[in-house]
Order: sequence, then C-alpha cells, then structure tokens
Amino acid sequence: MCPRIAIVALVLAVTAVPGQAFGKSAKTIPAGELVLAGTPVRCGAARTVVTGLGEVAMTYPGYILLDPTLFSMPPAIQHFWYAHECAHQLFGYGELAADCWAIQTGKRLGWFGIGDLEWLEANAIRMRSDAEHPQAAVRLANLENCYAAAPDARPAKRVVVAFASGF
Repeated sequence: MCPRIAIVALVLAVTAVPGQAFGKSAKTIPAGELVLAGTPVRCGAARTVVTGLGEVAMTYPGYILLDPTLFSMPPAIQHFWYAHECAHQLFGYGELAADCWAIQTGKRLGWFGIGDLEWLEANAIRMRSDAEHPQAAVRLANLENCYAAAPDARPAKRVVVAFASGF
C-alpha cells in the first residue's frame, strides 16, 4: 500500500464520519447521488467524498474520493476517473485493469471516444507513477490497447452512466 493510501485508510478507520476526516470543507455524497457533468453516476453502495487530495481521485473501501479539480475536466474524463475508481471498488483491480475496465465501459456505453483518449494522452502528466501505478507511457499503451479491443457503443436513445449491475 502506498503511503498516501495508508494515511487515508488510517484517517478513515479512526473517524466515524469520513467527510470530517478530511476537514470541514470535505463533502460526503451518499451512494447514487453524485452528478458528474450533468449525469448521475453510481458505483454500487460506494459513497463519494469530495476533498483536496492533491491528485484527481482515489479509493478506499466503501468510498470514492475525488479532488475538486476533477470537476473542471471534460465530462468523459470525469466519468473515466470515476469509473476507474469504481473498478477498484467493485473488483479490486490493479491500475492497468482498472484503466482498461473504465475505458472499455466508457466506449461500450458511448461516453468515451477517441478524442477523450487523446485528451488523456495529452494530459498524461496527471498520471502519477509509484509502486502501485505504472509509468504514464505504460498506462497509455494499455489504454490504447483496451480502447481498440472494446466494442463500439451500443445504439441507444439515452446513455446512462452506471457502473454496477442492477442500476
């Protein structure tokens, strides 16, 4: 476990209300009530905490943590990072698998296109590298392969962003 995640885990384990663990400015959003770029999103029973993280997003069992900077990114990129963290919530995937699940889910549901992949490539500086996170070049190559392998979007009258079955 990387030191930052260990600190977050310790803080959340010691406090009863996760939003308070991050200070008064942190906001806890109940499962199913988060809206990203005008679209309601849900990741099973995971709640969302919006707080200053110093990185775009991270996860802790039962919680998806988002930095406010996420909300200034293009809509598909907001959904990508949320889906990436949701993959960790639902499946525990490592970084490459979570990236792949997020991009394939987005392409299949029609909210992630080739232009969005190009945005990620142009902004790869946001992808940190450490013991748990491969270097940006490795992640980008993985994202390109996963995007190419994903089926095209299903025709639909409305795209619903839901990241777990039964929603």
